[in-house]
Amino acid sequence: MLTRTGAVVLREEEKTELALKINRAGLTTEQVSPAFIQGSKVALAGAICVFSAGLSILSPSYLFLLIFAPLGYLLPNIWLNSKIRKRQEEIENKLDQFSLYLSTALISMSNMTDALIQSAYAVGGVYKEEFEQVLREYQAGRNLTDVLIDTAYRVDVESFSSLISLLIKIYDKGVEAAEKMQQFANDMQEKKKFLIMEKAGKASIKLIFISMIFALIPLLAVIGYPAFYNIIQAI
Repeated sequence: MLTRTGAVVLREEEKTELALKINRAGLTTEQVSPAFIQGSKVALAGAICVFSAGLSILSPSYLFLLIFAPLGYLLPNIWLNSKIRKRQEEIENKLDQFSLYLSTALISMSNMTDALIQSAYAVGGVYKEEFEQVLREYQAGRNLTDVLIDTAYRVDVESFSSLISLLIKIYDKGVEAAEKMQQFANDMQEKKKFLIMEKAGKASIKLIFISMIFALIPLLAVIGYPAFYNIIQAI
């Protein structure tokens, strides 16, 4: 029912956009169709409106629940976006590890596809899922370069796209594989260190701000209460 409803109200450009989001979330359109997502948005918003209207029979004040209807409409998108962010964070966080495995695999293997699969299985998680799809498409007869480009577009992580560009150069132009991959892995490790340092710096600032709040509240109470008490007494 949700799928049929979604198919009625879903425009073609929205269908394409939702299909891309579904793929980026690690799902397939067979598992969750764009029409189902759109139908869920309409159904959730409609359910909140009906529920609010029903309760308004008891008291008109329940009509305030209508303000949650837009939230109901947005919930499926929020769910998809959260899954996408989680996958992208995992791709980013494990990129240095994958690059290191891949640089080692390329030394012992002449076949790029075998090296990618072995490295992806060693890392696991999102990498395993993405490169299993790469292997399926490659074995179905697609050019490896085209498959890798599609993977980079689907993942939509800048550093991962840089890795894919390097892999395509290695595959198409015969660039020295192991040395280039080792350099890339080192660069990713350095970048990860800087990101950790940046996060630690931000956390320190937040802790200082929280400490200041806890220090100021008692201070203001000690200074402000006597003044407030004196003013009350004077009145």
